[in-house]
Amino acid sequence: MTGVSTLTIRASAGNLQSEEVIHLPLRAPNAVQQRLLSQLLQPGDSWQPKAERFGIAGSNEQWLSVLALQNFNLTAYLNALSDYPHGCVEQSTSRVLPLLYAGQYQSFSPQQLDKMTQAISQQLKYLAGYQLADGRFAYWRDGGYYVEWADLYAGYFMQKAKSQGYQLPQPMAGNWLNYQKNRANQFAGRGDDDLTLQSLRLWLLAKAGAPDQGAMNRQRDVLRQDHRLPMARSWLALAYLEQGQQAAARELADSKTLAASQASATAFSSPLIQRLVRLQTQQALGQDSAAMQQAQDLLNDVNVAGGATIEQALAAQILTELLSNGGASQANERRMTVISTAQPLDIALSQPGYTLPLPDYQAEQFKVTNTGSAPLFISLLRQGIPAAGTEQESSQGLRLTRHFTDLAGQPLQINELKQGTDFIAWVSVENTTADTLSQVALTQLFAAGFELRSAMLAQEEQSSAVSYQKTGDDRLYTYLDLGPAGTKQAKVVLKATLNATYAGRFYLPLWSVQSMYKPQLQSTVAGQWLEILP
Repeated sequence: MTGVSTLTIRASAGNLQSEEVIHLPLRAPNAVQQRLLSQLLQPGDSWQPKAERFGIAGSNEQWLSVLALQNFNLTAYLNALSDYPHGCVEQSTSRVLPLLYAGQYQSFSPQQLDKMTQAISQQLKYLAGYQLADGRFAYWRDGGYYVEWADLYAGYFMQKAKSQGYQLPQPMAGNWLNYQKNRANQFAGRGDDDLTLQSLRLWLLAKAGAPDQGAMNRQRDVLRQDHRLPMARSWLALAYLEQGQQAAARELADSKTLAASQASATAFSSPLIQRLVRLQTQQALGQDSAAMQQAQDLLNDVNVAGGATIEQALAAQILTELLSNGGASQANERRMTVISTAQPLDIALSQPGYTLPLPDYQAEQFKVTNTGSAPLFISLLRQGIPAAGTEQESSQGLRLTRHFTDLAGQPLQINELKQGTDFIAWVSVENTTADTLSQVALTQLFAAGFELRSAMLAQEEQSSAVSYQKTGDDRLYTYLDLGPAGTKQAKVVLKATLNATYAGRFYLPLWSVQSMYKPQLQSTVAGQWLEILP
């Protein structure tokens, strides 16, 4: 179960007494899961899905949403991003990027809006912890591991936040801008990804009010006849639009560019992100109807909720911005009646989207009726944490195995352990695809009766495969770069020394490994119950 437990400590000596109450949050080890049901309601139609709550007691939450576009459930994206456990510069930014336009897309309470504003402001300050001495943003806080596209993505968030009235912290923002100015001016790359990121950089400089016209013109000369790089052409077109140079922008973002796709070794290789950039460019060019059609086609074709964090965040931000700027038609009256408790709710819908929390949700009673004159896309989002022991093992593109030994290396069964025993958990991660995989996240959650003593690579020569490692009270996160199958770099073995510290019956949760930017590539090892004997 989840919730809060109370521990009361009382002490007395003679006539003196003291009491202290400590509130302890109970956290389930398994990850939150979402289940989504959707329906198109014509005027006068009703919907009663009779979908039960799921998950362990205390973890259940439900929301009813009205969608401006079919399959676009902002609440589902925001919940998934807030629950994501990793914290690189991209993921910490992705948690808040969709909040920039969320309040314009649908209504929130004053408390919710204040919380969203604080989250955006805190992330702008938090970025300073990623900044290197030359002004760039590293991929991990307090480390030198650098990924150029992630650095520019953080800059994109800063410029979008600035356009919404947020103050950018100084000198952090100025140092980042100065680095990008120098990088743009000195750019001499010719690789496809280099050219693409240079176009993004030039657009961000233009948005920041510091355009480099010379670098833009040089980039245009290189890209003029190259339709293989639609992302580079689109971002450069957006840079010219920031300068009011419509002719140059339209030359770059022609029909051939807006219909093409591009290979890339960065996160921008995602077909979803490429289509979002195309949509963004169409909107900037004033092609609103084409942008809206592009948005609906995208949502029909792609399961955004199953994408990487950067995909979900960009989809949420770009689509809420589009829909908030008049993209959603409000020509007809939109109303609905919701029966969730004893008192029906009559709701008039004035914004493109709408979400209603359902704390008292009862499956047999819940019912929605379209009482307006326009069709409604509605969805019921249910969220909960599955019970321990119900998870299923799976594997695609990655292989994860684990075993346990004593300190001498002899195999050890951990279903029963003597309290105080030190032992080693060995885990092997192997890439079984033909591609190099960067930013692969290994998540090891430990039983509550264990304490982590140390974690290290089994072979020191594999140290280059580990970009970052983060430990918590009951967990260990390791981030890996793996070579293609068949190479020495395809497999990494790690070991963690643990101690069976507390007596009792405990659950060792599921362990998982997943490519953070190709989330369909993953592998899991199921959890198990164990007992630590005094």
